[in-house]
Amino acid sequence: MTTLTPFMNASRTVAAERKAEALSRVVSMLLQGIALHCPETDSVDAADFQTAIRKVRSDFERVEDQDSTLLLAGAAIRLMEDYNGGVSLHARAKQNHLEAAVAQLSEALLDVAHASEATMVAFKELERDLASATSVEALRIAREKLESAIAAIQEEAAHPLKKCGVPSGETDVATRLPDYGFAAAAIADIWSRRHDYFAVIFAAERLETINMRFGFPAGDQVLHLLSQTVAKALSPADRLFRWRGPCIMALVKRDAPEAFVAGDMARLTMTKMEHAITLGDREVMLSVSASWNLFPLRAASDIEDLLGRMNTFAAGRLPARREAVASRARA
Repeated sequence: MTTLTPFMNASRTVAAERKAEALSRVVSMLLQGIALHCPETDSVDAADFQTAIRKVRSDFERVEDQDSTLLLAGAAIRLMEDYNGGVSLHARAKQNHLEAAVAQLSEALLDVAHASEATMVAFKELERDLASATSVEALRIAREKLESAIAAIQEEAAHPLKKCGVPSGETDVATRLPDYGFAAAAIADIWSRRHDYFAVIFAAERLETINMRFGFPAGDQVLHLLSQTVAKALSPADRLFRWRGPCIMALVKRDAPEAFVAGDMARLTMTKMEHAITLGDREVMLSVSASWNLFPLRAASDIEDLLGRMNTFAAGRLPARREAVASRARA
């Protein structure tokens, strides 16, 4: 609190009167400067404060006794204290709105981008830093963190498969189809318009038994036969890929209910498939069958979720894992 006590008992000498006159000029100049350079948060409040301070200055220049001067000084102090309190409240309110806006922005970005855990942690740290920021420098640092977090989301959006650990695509030797990496990239390419797309996993039955009994070339021929049979039943716009394990995957677009698409896939796998292989001096005819599962892309929360469920199905087609999968299902 400002006090005028040192000036109340001043002796009325000539020197004191000159000092009082100089002080009066200084006070007048200070009041003028306060009116001109007050911080402006609300324009109406700032204008009212400037008017009130200028009135105090005008009254101060006309007073002749000490008591009136002290009263005017007290009025000026109260005006400044009240206005500074209002400015502080306004600044805190702006800070609260800024914190809420950043929190909403980060939540929306994380929901839309399905950002990685590291990016989510960065946004949470940013929110805490912003809530505790008390200086311009702290706000500048918080802004830099926001820019860095947004850049990370943009990077993840440009490479949505990076966080899923999907390798680069190659051509599968057995089926001559683009492999898992290409399949995942194709799903990522149509993800923003995935509503009418379905992924269908076809798994060749008894493939491991055929590999063990007749050799891996025989198993490769079975996969090739399965891919040819499925390809003939698909439309030209559909795409076929080699998946993991004994599986191939079809990415199809159908403007139809899921039940209709499932019916088409069921009829496709009912087609009789047979393949002849030569063992020594004799020919053996293999009967090829396939199981399948339909994955509507619109039902997946994100690409990682879809790939995970498709890989779980493919893993369940392997004999060594079927018992473990069945045990988990019973549990």
